Amino acid sequence: VFFNNAQSTRCLSPSLTSSPVSQEIDVAIVKATNHDVVPPKEKHVRTIMRFADSACSQDVKYLLDNIIRRTKGLQDWLMVLKAITVLHRIYRETKSQEVKKKVAHWSRYHLASLKNYKDGSTPEALDMSAFIRTYSLYLYEKFDSLGELEFDPALEDTSAPSKTSAMSSADLCEKFPKVQTVMYRAIGCKPQGVACHTNVVLFSFLTVV
Repeated sequence: VFFNNAQSTRCLSPSLTSSPVSQEIDVAIVKATNHDVVPPKEKHVRTIMRFADSACSQDVKYLLDNIIRRTKGLQDWLMVLKAITVLHRIYRETKSQEVKKKVAHWSRYHLASLKNYKDGSTPEALDMSAFIRTYSLYLYEKFDSLGELEFDPALEDTSAPSKTSAMSSADLCEKFPKVQTVMYRAIGCKPQGVACHTNVVLFSFLTVV
């Protein structure tokens, strides 16, 4: 596929694993999800968003695969939480409906696998782990509901008529329990214990709110 922009050459590449593009993506992900006890730095998130909004689907797949991989097998709550937050921000802020669908489809089962997540390295990490479990469950329920609703009520354009206003009573009764479940999961994300005073957690909770 040929794109009439500066990305056309790299989009023709059969492999992204060792290209300058993959290196830029890797650096941005690593720096956005590092060990610094601060929310993901905005300049690295902006770089990630640039690739998420890219016309090149190969870049998008590589990007999402690598962020999702950061949520698997790591015991460091800080890196896992930052990766989930970055994933959530891509979903919320990307202009592409197709990318939103890919985030929801590719990540929901990995998020579900975090239901038993635990970083037991310190007593404080247990509170952070509890937040990660509720946050990942919220996103799982949210992404899972999209398959049934086919739209996200939280991201509707408030200047246009709501899609729910056009739904029949039968559809509302059938589909809105899913919306209520997502709402309850969002309320359940409220941090507890030491997590209430940790900027990284509060930033992630703000993304939910």
